[in-house]
Amino acid sequence: MLSGVSVLTNLSPANVALGGEAPQFAEVIIQPDGPVGLARYPQLRPPVLFIRGEHDRVVDDASAEWFCRTVPNGRFLRIPDCGHVPQEERPEAVIAAIRRLWEMNQARASGLPGGE
Repeated sequence: MLSGVSVLTNLSPANVALGGEAPQFAEVIIQPDGPVGLARYPQLRPPVLFIRGEHDRVVDDASAEWFCRTVPNGRFLRIPDCGHVPQEERPEAVIAAIRRLWEMNQARASGLPGGE
């Protein structure tokens, strides 16, 4: 587990049906104007990395960038030559991005340079 970093992937209906926190997260993402939606974005405390494939037809850049401006520690990464499922289409790029986020979070927690 990556300490201090939240990693959420594979938000399929089957996974959401399993219970736990997934249904709340799904409501926030799928129904941003719902009762839990927009009001909770500014309350997210862990670093958030929004990864979007360059050719994603479901989520556009403007939505991803807005989300990252709304959460306190949001960052946006667009992966070239990729569609809506970057963790499957370009896993090496996703793993590298998560690793960089983790390293930045560790540096920030330690007070080291690079933890901006």
